[in-house]
Amino acid sequence: MKFLGVVLSSAIAIAACAEARNSGLDRETAPGASLSPATPAGTSVSRGSVAASTISIPGGAWRLAIDATRGRLYAAGANTLSAIDTATRAVLGTFALPRRTTGTGPAGAVVVDEKSGYVYVTDFVDDDVFVVDGPTLALVATVPVGRGPMALAFDEAAHQIYVANVGQQSSRAVDDRSGSVSVIDTNTTRTVSTIALEGHPVALALDARRGLLYVPELRAAGVAGAPFTAVLDARSQSEVTTLALRGATSIPSNEEIAVDEALDAVYAIEPASSSSFPGANMIMHLDPATNEVRLLVNPQGWTAVAVRSSGPGAPRFYLFERYGDGAGRLWILQHLGGRVEQFIRVSVMLLDEEPTEIVPNPRTNEVYLGSRVASQVRVVVEPAYP
Repeated sequence: MKFLGVVLSSAIAIAACAEARNSGLDRETAPGASLSPATPAGTSVSRGSVAASTISIPGGAWRLAIDATRGRLYAAGANTLSAIDTATRAVLGTFALPRRTTGTGPAGAVVVDEKSGYVYVTDFVDDDVFVVDGPTLALVATVPVGRGPMALAFDEAAHQIYVANVGQQSSRAVDDRSGSVSVIDTNTTRTVSTIALEGHPVALALDARRGLLYVPELRAAGVAGAPFTAVLDARSQSEVTTLALRGATSIPSNEEIAVDEALDAVYAIEPASSSSFPGANMIMHLDPATNEVRLLVNPQGWTAVAVRSSGPGAPRFYLFERYGDGAGRLWILQHLGGRVEQFIRVSVMLLDEEPTEIVPNPRTNEVYLGSRVASQVRVVVEPAYP
């Protein structure tokens, strides 16, 4: 959650929302003014529109993860894991997740160990993590974890997978049980330890360079309470500090957090406690050196965030701005001079639905968007800058 300074003011963003609605959501809409004082003089903020296409995915594509080494994209639906060739965009196969219990819950979070080619997918209902061999789409292991696994992070250096377990949520304090972070050893595919938390974790982000794990959570009995982010030392598996974040006092359904190691930045989206229009959220930045939390962008409809730390166009920053009807815009922003507080808009793409995941390909100029509504992955080809 790092500080970008302020480049998108509330007035600009809200005005842009209204303009896009009036235009019928069919073209790129440039704000009427420079995005920020950091925008170089004489540089147009209006860029060429990005290209997009879709890949139909059997079983759905809520959550995504990429194996850039093998050129594969993995898409997790409610009960399936599909593999896509990123070069040809062909679906190579779909694996039916062997869930034991029929029930409802978020589609499995997914991460890839590119060294082994193993793919890890959560099973929220059965409290398991499936380990799937990506090249063959065969089940390798089923790993029991804590209650309600819903987010994953991979630590390549430590050979570990971190699993955010939301715990037991209840409106009655006596029935409310805090969540945890399970640690899976990728060499043995076993849970080797569990880190107890005070609240209900909903997301994970790893700063591998510093060995810090950021865990947004709700710390209160019941469904009303204050949002926090626990900062854990991934190596000692102990809590370093707790950051009080602004936001709504309810368990967020679309909490997002991302780390940009190239810029030493961490970004988070927290639900806003009040809003001027539906879906308003705020983007915050955390300085990992000082643990200072700053507001990056005033409450808007931001619901997804991602970064490109390496590869074409890096460093780049991605945001989805949702309108009240679920449609919205994908913002592609370019950092200038490798500085987190200065960036310019490369392009804005109008979408008819909110993506559940934004995953840049570190080796190409493509970005993949997960879908909650349609069984498809949207592929966005980024424009170059300048």
